[in-house]
Amino acid sequence: MRLRVGALPQHPHNVLKYSLTWSTEGLINEYGNPCEAIVDGRTVEVRPLEGMEEIEIDGTLYEAFNTSGGLGSLAQSFGSSCESMDYKTIRYPGHCQQMRLLMNDLKLNQDRSTLKRILENAVPQTLQDVVIVYAAVTGMQNGELREENYVSKIYPQIIAGRLWSAIQVSTAAGLCAVLDLVLLHPERRAGLVTQESFRLPDILGNRFGSHWPPAAAKTSQAMWWSAAHRGGSARARAEPWPERTSAHCCSIFHCRRPSPTQRPRASRATARRRQPAGPCAHQRCGRLQHRHESGGCRGARLVRDTGAAARGSGAPHR
Repeated sequence: MRLRVGALPQHPHNVLKYSLTWSTEGLINEYGNPCEAIVDGRTVEVRPLEGMEEIEIDGTLYEAFNTSGGLGSLAQSFGSSCESMDYKTIRYPGHCQQMRLLMNDLKLNQDRSTLKRILENAVPQTLQDVVIVYAAVTGMQNGELREENYVSKIYPQIIAGRLWSAIQVSTAAGLCAVLDLVLLHPERRAGLVTQESFRLPDILGNRFGSHWPPAAAKTSQAMWWSAAHRGGSARARAEPWPERTSAHCCSIFHCRRPSPTQRPRASRATARRRQPAGPCAHQRCGRLQHRHESGGCRGARLVRDTGAAARGSGAPHR
């Protein structure tokens, strides 16, 4: 089980390629405290800012590395039945190297109050952020080794006449939805209530959870290449499959202007088919993937067929 989450500025412009979107103390703790993971069926501690890998989502390249606190109670709940589980934070490439310089080489992990002053003085805050959620689960299903993925992006929203950042919406929506579900039926739960005891459809169907974008409720399929399978650094490439819809592709996947790390998509091997701007008519067949551009659906390219599960009406979320 691989969990990857990142709260990022939509338009990074500094060396860290980062903006402050939440608690600075929480950020430093995440980068400086020991991390929990499950390796070969055993719960172990791993070092923060290590375990570097690359992830490509919707054509944008990111890096991911160990940070603390992300697993919560998942290791205790599923550790006995899970061979491996880890949580890593998603950032734009180069961020981890800069933080290693600050926290390890300059030893500011031992002087966190000074590091906090440096970050808050030099790194701006922003409401123009994006929260990326990526989860991948690999295991045996019907006698075959399979992988299922969930990929979502959350953007700022105007709620009750006020603009809320993506991390405010994603954090508050999940927290308030869980509290609401508990208070609606207090007799169903007692003692310690863990996050994994709630079903994702129940949270998304709640009045507070409904503030997550509709795309977050849909299953996405992705392709993953790890160091063990192809050599070199681990790298993932997550690409959501489109749904048949009457809306423009850009409204489904919240397309934005490409970030500085956006890679060019032009390739002679790319199978392109010109389509008029407007409603999307492609089937969710598992073989055709859209090229999402600001003008709508402009073509498709061949990707690996992930089997009947990608062509069906839906699959489990995680």
